Amino acid sequence: MKISQAPKFAVSTFIDAKAHSIQAQVLGGVDQFVKASKANDGDLVVRLDGPRSPRALQFATAAGFVTAGAGLAAAGWALASYPGLAAGGLLGLYVASQAEDHLRQALKAPEWKGNQPHQLGSGPLPQSQGQPAEKLKQLIQSNLKDFPSSRQVVSLAGHGNHEQVGPLTYQETAKALQGNPVEQVILDTCLGGQLEVLARLAPWSQFMIASPQPIPALGLPFEKMFAPEQLDKNPRQLAHSWVEQGSKITPSLAAWDSGQFQNALLPALDQLGAKLAGEDRAEIRKALRRSDSPDWLPSGRVDLGSFLKNLDQVKLSPENQQLAQNAREAFQSSLVNQQNDKTLTFHLKRERTDESLPQGWRDFLKAADFRLKPWI
Repeated sequence: MKISQAPKFAVSTFIDAKAHSIQAQVLGGVDQFVKASKANDGDLVVRLDGPRSPRALQFATAAGFVTAGAGLAAAGWALASYPGLAAGGLLGLYVASQAEDHLRQALKAPEWKGNQPHQLGSGPLPQSQGQPAEKLKQLIQSNLKDFPSSRQVVSLAGHGNHEQVGPLTYQETAKALQGNPVEQVILDTCLGGQLEVLARLAPWSQFMIASPQPIPALGLPFEKMFAPEQLDKNPRQLAHSWVEQGSKITPSLAAWDSGQFQNALLPALDQLGAKLAGEDRAEIRKALRRSDSPDWLPSGRVDLGSFLKNLDQVKLSPENQQLAQNAREAFQSSLVNQQNDKTLTFHLKRERTDESLPQGWRDFLKAADFRLKPWI
């Protein structure tokens, strides 16, 4: 496929292709990028990098899983007459089944061998040197240099939490993006829709796509998201559309206007938090207890939109009620599209000392002094 001089989109994607138990699914995302790139006939450049295992090692690991699983299964069935040992047969079958991920990884290895990233389409490859953040920075800068008039997107895929995607931390991601702003950042990873994560990335992108809940290993539907009919939409329309398409895959997904997030929501939380720090702790507890959490078990995560709404139902001073309303309006102005009411979480303990967040908000979390979201 020949890449035009000015493709509509240039995507820099860093994937954890060694991610345990979801290797096949992550590589399935690469397959979707391949299909999207072919369908767009040169209007979509995708450059990929990230950790991967050599082909020979993947075949060897797959063979090891099969051998170990067969051994466990044989031993389990041979000793099935002894109570409790029959489970060894089932365990053996499970261990052997894990070879599938490694076999798929091995079959895809030719696209990932050596120390160079992979590019969908023709053209010079960027360098692939240093730590994960440096590799991501090289991808972004190469796309900005080679395709300066193209719309720039960064996609991160793999296991994720509040701190990182695979080996790449969000703090490092922000440093890689610093001075290299892009149009869209896609977090194709679990638990990316957290206040502390988006606060780090907002200065360097126009829009952000993330979920506060686990994203199934299948991942986001890149083939549909980058279909030819999508590429002519303006940035806001595109971010809105991506949430609609991803809703068939994920339990929760939202798109955020980074400018509004940084310049309206965070300042509003700063002002509100500074005042809530002096409010009656019992009233704060009521608002937290009534608020949602995306977690099944007790945790420190609270849905921010739900909390801001519930502040309207407790006894606050008139001044603080106004500040809470301001924060709700800033929240809505930052939200481009949402799959459901679970859009963005904050953490009651962890964010007390996170300098990416406003001082007033941190003061509120310290004064409230809850480790877990109240349930009663």
